[in-house]
Order: sequence, then structure tokens, then C-alpha cells
Amino acid sequence: MKSSPSRLRTSAKRTGKRLHWCHVSALVMSLCLGAAFLPVGAQSVESQSPASLQELDAEIALLKAQLALEEKDVGPMRAALDAFRQVARSTQLPVTLTQRYRRLRQQFEQLSRDPSQSARVPSASFVYDPARMLLLLPVSGELGPAGQAIYDGILSARSRYGINGTLELVDTAVFERPEQLADWLSLRQPTLIIGPLQSSLVAQALDWNRQVPMLALNEPEPGARSVPGHVQTLSLGLNKLQSLRFLTQHFGVSQPLIWWQNTPDNRTLKDQFDQAWLSWQQSPAQDTHAIRLHQQWFEPGRRHRLAQALNVRQSQGRAGWLSRTLERELSFEPRARQDLDTLVTVGELSQAIQVSPLLAYYGRPDVQHFWLPAPLPTVSEFRQTLPDWQATSAILPAFFARSVRSNRHDGLSSAQVGTFYALGETVITVLEKGFAQNQLQIETPLGTVERNQNGQFAFQSKAFWLDKGVFDAFRP
Repeated sequence: MKSSPSRLRTSAKRTGKRLHWCHVSALVMSLCLGAAFLPVGAQSVESQSPASLQELDAEIALLKAQLALEEKDVGPMRAALDAFRQVARSTQLPVTLTQRYRRLRQQFEQLSRDPSQSARVPSASFVYDPARMLLLLPVSGELGPAGQAIYDGILSARSRYGINGTLELVDTAVFERPEQLADWLSLRQPTLIIGPLQSSLVAQALDWNRQVPMLALNEPEPGARSVPGHVQTLSLGLNKLQSLRFLTQHFGVSQPLIWWQNTPDNRTLKDQFDQAWLSWQQSPAQDTHAIRLHQQWFEPGRRHRLAQALNVRQSQGRAGWLSRTLERELSFEPRARQDLDTLVTVGELSQAIQVSPLLAYYGRPDVQHFWLPAPLPTVSEFRQTLPDWQATSAILPAFFARSVRSNRHDGLSSAQVGTFYALGETVITVLEKGFAQNQLQIETPLGTVERNQNGQFAFQSKAFWLDKGVFDAFRP
């Protein structure tokens, strides 16, 4: 008596993987042997067209993927889906097969995100192979000019370094949903992905790209999963963690106050800094034991926020209590806390620009004030505020400072003088010198790039003195 398909699947589950693969083999044999009983005039397997044979190969790959899914085995499922992609690259398959593939691909992504699978999936690492480069950039829409400039810079640098291999550009602006981009990329097999540019797309790429080496051109947005070993980031933003380390350990400070503007990004950054600070204190190579670190949050809309951080409000409260107790008016000057020698504002431009005048008003003009932009403003916004800054040192990337000082283009095209064109050149420079030649510090068109303690490359930042229109390198 013949077993029904449902009974056969049930029996296979009971007897393990061997019967599953026997099921596939038996199905393939039945497909082939069935050709011997075809009516006169029908094609045999040997006389079938190459396209028909490739459809058969694709069907077998999908069956293997389905069986691996039932076994919750990531490795064989990935191999089966890869085999389907190989067939799809060489022939036009029926829509029904590609739809089944998309469904299985989505189920594979869900399975691979299962924590129980983490021990079964081998960890990937970043390996630079320019054989098949895939660029994920916006070349249409609002960010189109930036993406096009990056692409032009990459082309120029590839030619200069003599890089061979294919280069394919994907316009991320035309994909409405991340799964559309993931499905499209799954039919290709790049050896290296460059991009995406937007932080939201970087966060999504960390979910669907679990193996292919990727150089992202931004940090993932807050709340994204941690950056795995096969992903590198190279962002035009500040490396804020390294900047905070620089400020607290290399200016001879002993009593710094880090004044955090309360934002989601800064909460994530503070968590990272707190963990790093503990590790620096435990490292004999880091001299942090003599530093007494203070940290406070502030809300932009609250009045007297700096007065509270400097304990001026407490001084005013004590004076008010004494005046009420003595029942007379007292003449006094509020006293700010004296245990601070440095204040680091981590926040927006509009908040940081007020700090130094208030320090002077509260009697502490001797406190060094540093501003770590979070976020980094545009060059035009920053230029407009230069006359209003007082006695502040800003931590800025070198390329940002050059853009602030630049007033002419020296005859070059707008694309060549653009920061994004230089970012495209910098990407190839970092890949060639940082990974192919294993250099830890690299001179690029956008300034010095260095590898941090996590193995990621970031732009080196510098301090610049701001005071009533003056914009110059900081001198301690």
C-alpha cells in the first residue's frame, strides 16, 4: 500500500535526517524514471532542454531547503538556498519557483535569528576581496547627489589602485521595504558590500546580512543589534567614544564633568563609555586612577540646568534658608562647586554655545570647556555661529574643519571638492591600506583614519579653539 505524502513526511521526521534526504533522492528518481513511460512524442529526460533541467535543479534545491527548515538546520538550508541562487543566475525560472524561494528565504532569516542557532552558525569575519563589489547607495531622491559623489570617488580610487573585479551599484532609494532589498541581493553573491549610507538601512542590513563582508558608511541607529565581526563601519560622524577617551586622559585633567544632553543616542553612547571607562581603570596601561570623573544629564528645556550641575542652586538654597532664619535680607554671591577643572558638553550646538558665558557668570571662568557635538552640525550652520562662541574648544573631524575654513574650490569640479566624493576615495584607501596592507593609521583624502580598540576604523578628531570668531587649532 502506498503511503500518502503526509504519512511519508511524518515517518521521515521519526527516523531522522537520513530518511529526509532519501525522500529527496526518491523524488528525483521518480521524476527521471517517469520519463520512461511518457506518451509517444513526449520528451525524455535526455532530450529535455537545458532550461527544463535547470528548473529541475531549482526544484530539488527548494525541496532540500524545505527539509532543512523542518529539521531547523541552518547550514544545509543556507547551502540549498545558495544552490537555488546559482541556478537563478543562469536561467529565467518560473514565477512559482521564485515565490517559493522568497518564502523560504524569509523563513531562513527567522531561523537564523533564533538564539538557539547561534552556536550552530559559524561566526564570520571581515575579509577584503574586491572580486565582486556591491555598492548600496542612494543615487536618486534627496540623498542622490551624495550617493553619486561617493560612487564617483570609488571609481576614481579603484582606477588609481588598479583594482580588478566587478562593481555593481544598487540604488537603495528605490526599495520601499528592507525585505525587497534582501531578496534582490540574495540572488547575487558579492564578495564585498559597501554601504548602506543611512543609519536606518545599516541597522536593517545587520539583520539580513549574516555572512558577507560589509563596510557600512554609517553607524547603525540606536537600538540595533551589535556590529558583528564581518561588518566594518566608516562614518563621517565623530568617533565620540575615542574623543571622550582623548578628553579625559590626554589633557591633564583630574576632575572632569561630562554633561550629557538627554537623547537616545547619548544614552547609548554613555552606556558604551561607562563600560569602556571600567575597562580602562582595570588596565595597567591606562592612567585613569587619579581622575575623579563626574557625569550628569541635562534636559534642554529646563531652566537653571547648568546652575544645578555646578551646585549653584544649592548655594542659593542655603542663602535663602539663612535669610529666612535670621529674618533679614542678605547680600551674597552664589558659590559654584570648586572641585571641577574641566566641563565636557555632549550635546547640540544650541546648548553648548551657552555654557562658557554661564561658567563666567557663575564665577568659574577658569574651568576648561570642551564641546563634543552630538550630533555634528552642518558646516553652514556652524559657520554662522562662529562669532557667538566664547572660550570653548570643539572636538571636530579634520575634514569638517577644512570645510569650515574653505572658501573656494581652486578650479576643481563640485563633485571632486565635495566631502562625499572624498569619502568614496577614502573607502577604497582604507580597504587597500587598512585590510590589504594591515596599516593601523592611514592618511586619506578626509584626514587620518585609525583603527580603534574594537578593530573598527574611524576618523581622527582634533580640538579647535572657538572664541568670538576665532577658529584655530587648540593649544593647551
